[in-house]
Amino acid sequence: MKVLIISRYPPFPGGRENFVFELAHQLLKNNTVLVITPDQEDSDEKNLIIRKYPETKDLLKNIIEKFNPDVINSHTFYLSKDAFDIAKEKNISFGITLHGDQFSIGNQQRQNIVKEAVLMSDFVINVSENGRESAIRNIEGVKQEKLFVINNGVNLKTFHKNLKQLNLSSRKGLDINPSKKIILVPTRIVVYKGLNFLLHSIVGNRVFIEENNILFLISIPDYEFSKQEADLFDELEVKIMKNNIYNLIQFIFLKYEDMNKAYSVADMFLLPSEKEQLPISILESMACQIPIIATRVGGIPELLKDGRDAYTVNYGDDIALINSIKKYLDIKNCVENSKSAFEKVCNKYSIENITKKYESLYRVFKKI
Repeated sequence: MKVLIISRYPPFPGGRENFVFELAHQLLKNNTVLVITPDQEDSDEKNLIIRKYPETKDLLKNIIEKFNPDVINSHTFYLSKDAFDIAKEKNISFGITLHGDQFSIGNQQRQNIVKEAVLMSDFVINVSENGRESAIRNIEGVKQEKLFVINNGVNLKTFHKNLKQLNLSSRKGLDINPSKKIILVPTRIVVYKGLNFLLHSIVGNRVFIEENNILFLISIPDYEFSKQEADLFDELEVKIMKNNIYNLIQFIFLKYEDMNKAYSVADMFLLPSEKEQLPISILESMACQIPIIATRVGGIPELLKDGRDAYTVNYGDDIALINSIKKYLDIKNCVENSKSAFEKVCNKYSIENITKKYESLYRVFKKI
């Protein structure tokens, strides 16, 4: 089968981009894959072809006609319209994967683009039941039978419990005190990722955090910030200095291929987001057997059972967040939760399993 993927792609930062990278390379085992993206230059690597997203619709049409795909799967809603028009003209099946809930985080313009993309698609993949329900609730006239749920997946060869063997060398390389108990917070610098909630929790519980020698390691993708991101980062740094908690927080900037260093030093994982769907970072932490604390938002409750796989808290509940950390100071809770989460990610969320579901759906909608 010939699969055309349209998406943002590494080095552009984010869980969607990393997932698409893994999906494309996994699809290569049984298919020829073309990725059209604004984030890479043209290249050919065995059966994986990459083309830079063109400046005009005619150039996009030339790329699609030359490849002649069996199916087109867009993972970026705002790159979908021209490709759909071409797919319709050429009688090629077209579908979109919705990785985030724009009805929760997007402005009206972005919501309208998502609505159009969903309504015109032959199939729509949501990464969680929560996402599917949001589409049904917010898009008038959508055909529910074309809405499918295929979760995100993780590469278990890249992320695994043996990364812990890199702990001391990674701490040295990242200039982290070897005696600290590390709570890893991988995030981009956007408001809904909950960093203000995190800072509020740290300020209100400074004594407990200091007494237990805890350091919050905030891992940020290594790329050039937009002005909005830079402004938010500056605001966070000012709050940290004003509240005199700079000794409790350390920022690191890592590319995706270096994230194993961050996971190798982590004693706990924390995701304090206000809004999410099915975060890749949680799957990665599950695979590395790192005890997880996450907010009870979006598709996260579908992924993690509170008290068994992780501790989940309501967004903004700093008391529950700190209590979850206290529970993980008991190593028994760490072992039990992380083992349960690891078994779940291996059984259900490996990139191999998720790719098979994508392939099955592609075959259903492939046009003869």
